[in-house]
Amino acid sequence: MNVWIDIENLPNVLFFEPIIKELKKRGHNALVTARNYAQLFNLLEVYSIAHTKIGRHYGKNKYLKMAGGVIRSLQMFNWSIGKNIDVAVGFGSRTLALSCFLRKIPNITMYDYEYVSIHLLNKWADKIIVPDAIPVEFVTQRGAKKNKVFQFPGYKEEIYAGRFRYTNNVIENLGIDKSKIIVTIRPPATLAHYHNKKSEMLFANLINIISTNNALEAIIFPRTQAQIKELRRKNLKNVHILTKPVNGLALIWNSDIVISGGGTMIRESAVLGVPAYSFFTGKKAAVDKKLEREGKIVFLSSMDDLKNVEFRKKSTDIDLNQIRKRSRYLINLMVNEVLALNKKQ
Repeated sequence: MNVWIDIENLPNVLFFEPIIKELKKRGHNALVTARNYAQLFNLLEVYSIAHTKIGRHYGKNKYLKMAGGVIRSLQMFNWSIGKNIDVAVGFGSRTLALSCFLRKIPNITMYDYEYVSIHLLNKWADKIIVPDAIPVEFVTQRGAKKNKVFQFPGYKEEIYAGRFRYTNNVIENLGIDKSKIIVTIRPPATLAHYHNKKSEMLFANLINIISTNNALEAIIFPRTQAQIKELRRKNLKNVHILTKPVNGLALIWNSDIVISGGGTMIRESAVLGVPAYSFFTGKKAAVDKKLEREGKIVFLSSMDDLKNVEFRKKSTDIDLNQIRKRSRYLINLMVNEVLALNKKQ
């Protein structure tokens, strides 16, 4: 069976990597396409995922994004001809959903942030997979038929969080003093349509607080080259700027605190038991609200909230075996759902 997987964003790499391996383990073939965005191609190389490069990111402008989406859909349509694809899977990839809809290829879409534009995904996809924090009614009210929707228990980050291999190479290579409190920071997603300028102000103030605290060692994982240039220009003390992809889960595991302006890294921290703070100021996802209720994420929504960050060494009482068991369960669940769609056609 030929399974087409499209990867548009960096977090998708970690999500699909174990799914690709499980498909191959069961004797199926994974055909991976990817678009040119940030350090995505480099990260695919890090995880040894063979892929075909199709299209690119068209920036923040809404109309350019729409035009770019149509262009990439047509490029993918042409690429898929003659590939004998049985089923396709994407994580919020509208270009995959549209090209499959046009070519009548059974396709699955997944998403865990319900405030992106999901109407077209709900229309074009044959199956929609969401975490159980998102009510089925929310999805059906936005164009999906109820029999299309499959809820999985928990969070997408649990699928791969238990698979990381422990290493402290990231910390050692940066020459970080491990006796200090290690804080990993992810800047806001400035190119995302849901970006709120307030998060940039919170980020700037947070950096000022951290760079003047000698008890801390900070690692910043920028999203774009523009962010790298801006951070370098500041010449910050006790702040290390990552310029190449690294083992993100190992980085989180070696951190005492993670603070992020986006969703994925903060949820990875939460499911790994590392204290997590978010200065994301857009609409909260249902999964984030659930993690907040569980006490696994603390949201920072004002300048005063920044004073509430507890800078201290993390607890070492974390059960990795339970996290790994959870990953195995969810990987099998996801792959079974992918294979089941082909059987229904």
